[in-house]
Amino acid sequence: MHVYDWVRETREGMLRYCEALPGEVYRQVLPAYGNESIRDLQLHTAECYTTHLGRLAMGEPAPRADGEDAGAARRLFEHVDALVARFVGRYGGEMDQPLVVTPPWRATPVARTPRWLMTHTITHEFHHKGQIVKLGRLLGHPVTKDTDLAAPNAFDDLGRLAALTHQAPGAAAAAAVAAALARAVAPEVDGEALAARAAGAAR
Repeated sequence: MHVYDWVRETREGMLRYCEALPGEVYRQVLPAYGNESIRDLQLHTAECYTTHLGRLAMGEPAPRADGEDAGAARRLFEHVDALVARFVGRYGGEMDQPLVVTPPWRATPVARTPRWLMTHTITHEFHHKGQIVKLGRLLGHPVTKDTDLAAPNAFDDLGRLAALTHQAPGAAAAAAVAAALARAVAPEVDGEALAARAAGAAR
């Protein structure tokens, strides 16, 4: 699982929270908080991806970041998801090779690696996620669910760990390890399905 999958899972909770807000709350600007609204922060967050990964790294035009409701933000993030997939597909094997890019806010080019660009956009999103949570609380609509980075999916991560054992004992051992791990730390996971998956990966 790529780290961005965890980001997407975490973001989904925030999107649902914002979609449940009354429109006037979602768009309400707080002068004491930089004259920004929850809407502004969501769109700005998505725009960071389209600027750094799309415009700078991929040479793609950035879509217009506007819209009055949370549905517009969701649609923009769907574009971001597709953009990240293209970005990883293009640079996945060259994440530490510097790119020479010229951000629109600079007059001169700078060198940035794809790994830096990806890390920057993710940390930037979580920075503003915290601000959205704070704004919601100030506006009388506190977030009631955990907004920290989504936990790894037990099925995927345990299956990957078990499959690695094919380097030594082979598929049968991988399946046994997978089933044991599932029973020990993830009882909600179907141990038989996990074992079958691990055995297939180990062949």
